[in-house]
Amino acid sequence: MLARFPGETHQQIIARLLASVDPLPSLAGKCVTGGRLNLRRALSPDIRLTPQPGSPAVVTVAAGPNRQCVTQYSTNLVDWVSFATNTTMSGGTFQFTNAFVVSPVFFSATAAP
Repeated sequence: MLARFPGETHQQIIARLLASVDPLPSLAGKCVTGGRLNLRRALSPDIRLTPQPGSPAVVTVAAGPNRQCVTQYSTNLVDWVSFATNTTMSGGTFQFTNAFVVSPVFFSATAAP
């Protein structure tokens, strides 16, 4: 992991590893994370959302090649609604258009399970 993310501190590497678990009910309460470590997820690049310059209605998701992501929206940063699951192209990105008429609207993307 240090070779993949050389700019991160050891605390960031540990946090990345512990955040990459697959939650399992059988491990709930039995270990710190409540799941098994997923090294593939830990070594995957972070998921980033960026508005398209000149067209803020178009959002680019960058997550590494051929990675499945769930995109969500919220109007209050508390309640999130999944609206699409997409797979990035070989270049590591995909785009979606903000078709929501509510304001404000916030977007998030997470790795699909």
